[in-house]
Amino acid sequence: MLYRLFLTPVISGHPNALLSDQLLGVPLGSRWLAGAGPFSAHGAVFLGLFALIALVSWAAVRLARRFTAAPGAAGTAGAAAGAPAAPRPGGAVGWLTRVLPYLTIVIAAFVPLAAGLYLLTTTAWTAAERTVLMRRIQARQQPRLAAA
Repeated sequence: MLYRLFLTPVISGHPNALLSDQLLGVPLGSRWLAGAGPFSAHGAVFLGLFALIALVSWAAVRLARRFTAAPGAAGTAGAAAGAPAAPRPGGAVGWLTRVLPYLTIVIAAFVPLAAGLYLLTTTAWTAAERTVLMRRIQARQQPRLAAA
């Protein structure tokens, strides 16, 4: 529901003050192609946002691939203990897990800057949270794998 706040120009009959604030001189309510052009200062802010989202998406895909790899692939004790390798997602599922995070960039190109910043923040938070949780899960599983 918070995402809707970044898309609504009027809230309870009053202008949405959030959308009138600025980031590097670009109003948070502006859209990428609705401004001075994609290669103006306005466009540069959006291109920077797209680059940051791409970087975070790339990191999320890489981390997801690392955590779904076979237990011995990253040097853990799983391969030495003879644990069966976890299958990597293939086919449509594998393709979706590699491509879907980058769809956020496409979405950010059509929503206001505030919504794009929200997408960047939530994507980065999700990647960081997943990393912490997966490391904890792997740390708990390593003693069990070594004992097997």
